[in-house]
Order: sequence, then C-alpha cells, then structure tokens
Amino acid sequence: MSESVRLLAILGPITLATGATALLARRIVARTPLAVTMIAIAVLASLVTAVDLVVLNHFMLIDPNDRAQVGLVAA
Repeated sequence: MSESVRLLAILGPITLATGATALLARRIVARTPLAVTMIAIAVLASLVTAVDLVVLNHFMLIDPNDRAQVGLVAA
C-alpha cells in the first residue's frame, strides 16, 4: 500500500470525527452570541489541527520532501 493511501486511510476517520464534532458544536452554540460562537470555532479548529498533527507525527507519515503527502494533509 502506498504512503498516500495510508495517509488517506488515517485522515478519513479524523475527517469524520471533525465533522461529527462540528455538528454537535453547532447545536450547542446555536443559542449563544455570535462573538462566543466565533471564539469557540477558532479554539476548536486549533485543537483539531493540533491533534491531527500529533497523530500524523506519531505514525511518521509525513516526509517533508514529499509534496503530495504534505498537500494531502493541508487539504
């Protein structure tokens, strides 16, 4: 299995978890002021990004010289 396929196999569940969290958060912040909602979105996005990078670093999937893999992660 190629590294790009392995990367997509790991990013798939992460993407689903992020989507589920976003739907849950949407329901929770539906009644809060806009400023609080924007702050919550920024904090949650930062945390999800940090967790994604830790997971990818743990599996050592990213080679800085492989632009295709770095592009997949960034997308």
